[in-house]
Amino acid sequence: MAGNDQAQLEELRRGIPALHWGRLRFIGSLRVLSISYIIGAAVALPKLLGEDDLLSFLHNPYIIGPLAIFVVGVGLGNLIYELFCPATVKKFESLAVFYETQLKIKKIQMETYPQDPFEANLLHVAGSYIEDLGSFQAARGLAFGLYVASLAALLFLAVSLYIFTG
Repeated sequence: MAGNDQAQLEELRRGIPALHWGRLRFIGSLRVLSISYIIGAAVALPKLLGEDDLLSFLHNPYIIGPLAIFVVGVGLGNLIYELFCPATVKKFESLAVFYETQLKIKKIQMETYPQDPFEANLLHVAGSYIEDLGSFQAARGLAFGLYVASLAALLFLAVSLYIFTG
């Protein structure tokens, strides 16, 4: 890679925000945090803890409050992730994987259409991927905040369950 290309690539890398979609990708792509699984686990929780009556179990405000915050927070966080996270970030875990895929496409393109002048070089691919990482700043922040609040509620719920169920 030429020196100028290297400098441009470094400039692109400096533009990546600290909180980007790639950092939220792990949580957003976990199927176990799908809202249907969470609601199922929340309903099954009393039985798992040996409680027979779901309603009396959930009347405890130290249990229902954090449980509701966790379920709603994860659900909304995942909804925001699904709606706003760019498809390239969801599909490709890193710029390297994205670039490798683009090189395979370029190879097929060159074999099929040798006269096509399109050139998917590293700067082009990196610029596109990095732009996607930083898109929808407010949605990224909101999804992150919901995930953090959900984790805090889950920790509070775990402590509450430990205290109230022994």
